[in-house]
Amino acid sequence: MAVNVSTSTIVDQAVSELELDPISAFGDDSDLAVDIAAKYQGAVKFCLEAEDWSFASTIADLPRATPGDPPAEDPSLIYLYKLPDHCVKLREVLDLGVSWRADARFLLADQAGKRKIRYTRWIHNEEQMPDSFIDFVALRLAIKLAPRWLQSRAKRGDLYTMMKDAQADAKSADRVVSSGRRWDGGEMVSDWVSEALR
Repeated sequence: MAVNVSTSTIVDQAVSELELDPISAFGDDSDLAVDIAAKYQGAVKFCLEAEDWSFASTIADLPRATPGDPPAEDPSLIYLYKLPDHCVKLREVLDLGVSWRADARFLLADQAGKRKIRYTRWIHNEEQMPDSFIDFVALRLAIKLAPRWLQSRAKRGDLYTMMKDAQADAKSADRVVSSGRRWDGGEMVSDWVSEALR
């Protein structure tokens, strides 16, 4: 989906980090606007893939792939499922005891039946993104734009450091999003050695 350069908070912050004039000073057909439009989606995708964000986490049941989809070629994983179009990254298959592998836009499994998955979905609406995540994306976009629009190599290095800090801040802000109970019904274990030997 194309980004509206003139109203995007992410774009506004990225341009500010590059120490350029406010984006409102540029026309929609300017070189900068065209460059932003080309790189915006990649910046968002990079950041969505980077962590298992709660605000983008989705659970879905996958039916078997329809005839005409590429056949499974792995003899040990013969059942084929198509991942949702808006799936950015598969996080886990929730069916216990199933062997599986993600393969391009498909999921291969060793057992028939529907597959329940959890994945990170594509989000294009900035209003659905936490502020800390917007900061992360804005810095990633600035880094992608920097080779053309920022002359200082030192500043480019600073942007990378700032992006990593923003990623850590966003991850920390997203950390406490579930109850303390284990999803598999097991007992909570604070001793990592006991857990590893369980």
